Amino acid sequence: MQKTHDNFGIKPAYAGLWAEKNKIFINLEIVGGKKIDIVINLENDKPETRAEKWLRAFSAEKRLKFIAVGLGGFGDVPKIGERLWLNQDIVPFAHKPVGRLGASAARSLCQNARRQFSPEHRAKITITADRKVKTIPLTGLAVYKKFSSKKDFDILLDLADRCRKQKLRIIFVNATAAGGGVAIMRHALIRFYRLLGVDAHWLVLKPDADVFNVTKKKIHNILQAVCPADTRLTAADRHLYNEWSRLNAVFFKDNFKKTDAVIIDDPQPAGLIPYIKEYNRFSGIIYRSHIQIVADLIDRCRVQQHAVWKFLWKRIRQADFFVAHPIPGFVPGEVDRRRLVYVPANTDPLDGLNKKLTREQKAYYWQVFSEHLRQEGQAPLDPDRPYLIQVARFDPSKGIPDVLEAFRILRKKMAALGFTDRRTPQLLIVGNGSIDDPEGAPIYEETRRMLSLNTYIHLAEDVKLARLPHNDQLLNTLLADSYLAFQLSHKEGFEIKVTECLMKGKPVIAYRAGGIPLQIKHGKTGFLTAINNTDEVADKALKLLLDKKLYRKMSYLARTTIDTRYLTPANAAQWLSLALRQTSHDQILKYNIREMKSRIISEKVLNNSQ
Repeated sequence: MQKTHDNFGIKPAYAGLWAEKNKIFINLEIVGGKKIDIVINLENDKPETRAEKWLRAFSAEKRLKFIAVGLGGFGDVPKIGERLWLNQDIVPFAHKPVGRLGASAARSLCQNARRQFSPEHRAKITITADRKVKTIPLTGLAVYKKFSSKKDFDILLDLADRCRKQKLRIIFVNATAAGGGVAIMRHALIRFYRLLGVDAHWLVLKPDADVFNVTKKKIHNILQAVCPADTRLTAADRHLYNEWSRLNAVFFKDNFKKTDAVIIDDPQPAGLIPYIKEYNRFSGIIYRSHIQIVADLIDRCRVQQHAVWKFLWKRIRQADFFVAHPIPGFVPGEVDRRRLVYVPANTDPLDGLNKKLTREQKAYYWQVFSEHLRQEGQAPLDPDRPYLIQVARFDPSKGIPDVLEAFRILRKKMAALGFTDRRTPQLLIVGNGSIDDPEGAPIYEETRRMLSLNTYIHLAEDVKLARLPHNDQLLNTLLADSYLAFQLSHKEGFEIKVTECLMKGKPVIAYRAGGIPLQIKHGKTGFLTAINNTDEVADKALKLLLDKKLYRKMSYLARTTIDTRYLTPANAAQWLSLALRQTSHDQILKYNIREMKSRIISEKVLNNSQ
């Protein structure tokens, strides 16, 4: 953890850079300061090299954090944009200021970059009038090759080439463009498809708070068996969902009529499937289930789960494929195994969540985080002590009370060994909110109330709770500087945050829930325990705190043994192979299915992961 993280001297800034002849015209907007025009000479450098050097030197000298930069007039804007993103953590925007040159062009570029961010310096998500999500280009394609074998990358390129030649159009549909793993994956996937030249688009449903209450508290929670026993999907709920589905279907009708494959993410848009069939009988439809469906309760006709599943299955059964995480227990018996495909969740190694940040870059995000804690009435973390972390939505399935209890037991064990409070770790529980998740705020408040109970009040100052705005690099920083991570979910789909922790060299202590055991090599990159066994969680955390040699070994293995099947290139290939299912590439689809079957986790494996 960085001891300088609470230094409030770093100011956010934006810039526009216009290359013209042998000069670069620069316009700066320093937040809380003034706007400045600067002109620099190339000094025998290429324009791209000179711009990079100047931005790095000026930000260090003036203690600035450039959030975004508008670029114009450069010979290779995508390449300089990639380097600014990966090396200096600056979001690049290519823009052509019509009819402008020199300082005027630079000012236009700066203004355009600033407009892409909120007053709090969070990237705005652009959704067009027809509800398409626009993504920001960050890197080129070549840099992804190191995250895939040559064989697999060649297959990916071949699949993309066939999609282009056949002029296939692919659409992904989900509930929200921000919040939760699905939105994160879709941003990365659509960016990646742009690099491949694939005609892929991402649509988000028209939001409705009443419907989201139904889809989250009733449909989602009932299927995961994390709801009160008397929860029922009522006739009024069904009518609300059906009418909302109809309205969205009508809204997206023109898009559906012009597509070759539609991927439906989770129950929220499942009601669109019959309409897509009506509008375009030639389009393939793929239903993607991201959550842990407790299939045995459905198969045993448990009233709550069976009723909700029957309601959804009437729509889902019309899809051509059912895609699930590679865990058979997530798939109800009614799903035709010939149309079942196992695909894990994925994360992007080059997005804001996972790219490597420098100490100086992380210092800015620590500044942002400390201010957030202050605004919530909490003191910043003590930089002289390590901290343990769980990153997850404030959700009834995420085991947040278990994290608090495991931390209490750990601190008690350390006190018994003679550790003073100053020599013990802190705890950080953070998560993002989402428009389709109405439970986040109440569960956050409930967790804060737990800390005021006699059981936990003596630890309250060392536990930080944060329901954060969406900022990928902020979460990246918090994970990267932590000592170890917890993931104590009781119910889970795949929870790709586990892999994101491992990529940063953080051992993960987790329950054997959902797809989590697929990602952790027990005893090598982390520890798996039975659900509710908070005492063992505390024991494993204590072991890693005391045994530095073991910790270093686990950290190294976590960082160097990431399964590339959980990264964007592999995921992109799997979706393309499904979109091409009616072509000569059926064998690649079979290959991908066979590959993932080798990673299917059975109940026997779960029970034997000791």
